[in-house]
Amino acid sequence: MIHFPRRLLVTSLSALLLSFGCGQSYGQLVVKIGVSSPLTGINAANGKDIENGVRLAVEEANAQRIKLDGREARFELDSVDDQSDPRIGVQVAQKLVDDGVAVVVGYYNSGVAIPSAPVFARAGIPVIHPAATNPAITRQGLNTVFRIIATDTQNSGTAGKYAVKVMKGQRIAVMDDRTAFGQGAVDEFKKAVTSAGGKIVMAEYTNDKVVEFSAQLTNIRAANADLLFFAAWITRPHSLRSG
Repeated sequence: MIHFPRRLLVTSLSALLLSFGCGQSYGQLVVKIGVSSPLTGINAANGKDIENGVRLAVEEANAQRIKLDGREARFELDSVDDQSDPRIGVQVAQKLVDDGVAVVVGYYNSGVAIPSAPVFARAGIPVIHPAATNPAITRQGLNTVFRIIATDTQNSGTAGKYAVKVMKGQRIAVMDDRTAFGQGAVDEFKKAVTSAGGKIVMAEYTNDKVVEFSAQLTNIRAANADLLFFAAWITRPHSLRSG
């Protein structure tokens, strides 16, 4: 389950809306809050966590009777299903732009977040990231992208140092699923291992559809690795046993 600070999200939404403005209806300001996450498929549970978190934040914001430009704002949720698919993600990003959202909360998948960001940047719509961790998301030079979660530089970087300094790994192997998340996490892990004086002896990869890794693990075993760092977004049972 994904957890992110709802009160921080409410504060962030309010601050951004004051800066970017919103549409209005009658005497009340109607503020559409966009959400992009996987609501169907194997990542649906995680996507619903994000959607439900934003829904709670919207309810809290409405209960506060927040005023923008002197008028009471009514926040409304506009949620889309990006299906963890970069192509679909770009399409539904444009839908949110066309819907006139004032801000977007997303994503679960880094691979969807990266190509979708320019769509919102061109429209001047801020995006708050609660879950996707690839550093490239905030390295695109877009001033509309904000994070409330650590990147792989912190997460995997810390893991790399820990593997060398605490676990005393001498011969370290890595494997990823070639997704933006998996590959990005392994890249940061490898940098940290090297800077800490460790050695990467084998780098293997798979994809996000495979559930059996005998070939890769055979190669890792042959390299006499004493530690394996595996980065992937796994949403169903996988076996990491070989032989």
